[in-house]
Amino acid sequence: MTGRQLVACLREITAHNVAIVASRAQRRAEEPAPPAEVEEPETKPIRRLKPYILVVEDDGDLRDIIKQELCDCGYIVKTAKHGIEALEIMNREYLEPQRYGAEPRLPSLILLDLHMPQMDGMNFYATLISKPQYREVHVLAMSDSQSIGEFSDWCVQTAGLDVDEVPEGLPKPVGFGDLVQKVARLAGLP
Repeated sequence: MTGRQLVACLREITAHNVAIVASRAQRRAEEPAPPAEVEEPETKPIRRLKPYILVVEDDGDLRDIIKQELCDCGYIVKTAKHGIEALEIMNREYLEPQRYGAEPRLPSLILLDLHMPQMDGMNFYATLISKPQYREVHVLAMSDSQSIGEFSDWCVQTAGLDVDEVPEGLPKPVGFGDLVQKVARLAGLP
């Protein structure tokens, strides 16, 4: 086949294809339009946030160990050295989150040392329960057994809580198996 014959053949094929395409387009134009598709609204997946634990402990080594243990279990953990710092964290994350580009969020659980400088656990807890927005946050008190007993008595006698509203206690030295078990029960699993 010569070059001229090839070009002629290609022109004939092209003309034939154009006719077929035009014929199909005309048939589509004559067919009734299919019903309009109803566009479903876009649904966003429900975002389940991991439980957030606030550890309030003045002993830096113990604070770091607890944070690491809970992070290893999948929790989001923030720490504070004393009650004043803990209240600042809570206010920042719950009352003023828009300043930091975040959504309001309260801790699922506060692990609270009862003996700290600047603001101890009892004064922190008194402040916490005096604010309606913080009253529902679970607290796990950590200290020696005698201090936990005194804290429980104070909650009932001075703070006016019912016995079943008194935060649980976890005696020091903290057993991490017990800690993780109580955290999972009070804050939920990550």
